[in-house]
Amino acid sequence: MMEQAAGARKSLTLDTDWMSFVMAVVGSCLSLLLAISIWSDIIRGTPVKVGVSWQTTIPIVYGVLFAIGKGPRALRYGAATIAITTASRIALHLLNAPASTQIVNAQLERIVHGVVWAAVFLGSCLWFRKILVLKGNQD
Repeated sequence: MMEQAAGARKSLTLDTDWMSFVMAVVGSCLSLLLAISIWSDIIRGTPVKVGVSWQTTIPIVYGVLFAIGKGPRALRYGAATIAITTASRIALHLLNAPASTQIVNAQLERIVHGVVWAAVFLGSCLWFRKILVLKGNQD
């Protein structure tokens, strides 16, 4: 009986290098926090900010860098979507669009960002499921 229990030991292994795994864990945690933050703002009805500052360019720059870089296609599409929606905020500001238009754009931008960050988190969960392998100990 003890031999069967000892022989049935299983181990959890990673089918990737440790640095990719650590970066994926960090990215998953950040995407989960961003998705929770955005969706809680949407559910509570927090007013959107329509102003443009130098910080508005940060999602555009990183979105473009991720979109043209290497990586999963879905991640690149998500980064491009974030860059495009943020660029629409700047474009409306530069075109002196009415405040009501900018508010509607900011609300849609918030929803799109929430969907993208939730999709990034779910995609990373699927990636973890793919790389984690349960192997039996064959003694």
